[in-house]
Amino acid sequence: MTTDTSSSFDTSSIALSSFSDYQLYTFTEGYLSGPVVDLLGKPVYFLSTVHNERGILESTSITRYSASGSLVAQIYWAKEKIDISASKSTSPLKSFLQRKIGIPTSKYYFQDESKSLFYWKEESCMTSEKRLVARYTRQKKGPFSAIPEQPATLLVAEPYATVPTSVDHILVTAVIMEMRRKKDERSSGQSNGLAGGIMSQS
Repeated sequence: MTTDTSSSFDTSSIALSSFSDYQLYTFTEGYLSGPVVDLLGKPVYFLSTVHNERGILESTSITRYSASGSLVAQIYWAKEKIDISASKSTSPLKSFLQRKIGIPTSKYYFQDESKSLFYWKEESCMTSEKRLVARYTRQKKGPFSAIPEQPATLLVAEPYATVPTSVDHILVTAVIMEMRRKKDERSSGQSNGLAGGIMSQS
């Protein structure tokens, strides 16, 4: 797989503050498309999204950059299911990322390949012992630009960032969580300038 990354964002200037023991991943073109690069600008993942003839989102593939371009996951938004390549399994999205209703915020639980339990609460990913694993920052778009003014980023703690299959699951679930937010914003009519729902996402 070859992709021109010459226009990728310079991530070296992004302050990590208290996240010195974290790896930074940047969604350079959009949370559903294009390269995801590390702090040095090296591509780690590539996201590709397919829409139908009416512009409605159908699926997103997440591929790890390598000589073979190994597929990590295929998310079928319309069918609400996901294929995970490592385990050769297909699951409903609601089973892969299980919601536990809470007040005021719900938690969404998932397991990685080693069956370790994690959950997303808002934009933070935690272990079952409430230890911070990752934090997602949403993209912001300029009013007239298709390129993000501020790209989405994912900070992953070093102990997990060194295990590719753990990063795979954290990144895949981060994408699903962001899609949930978009859909909720569209449903509530509070998109705050962001494209909502499942129409023409990028």
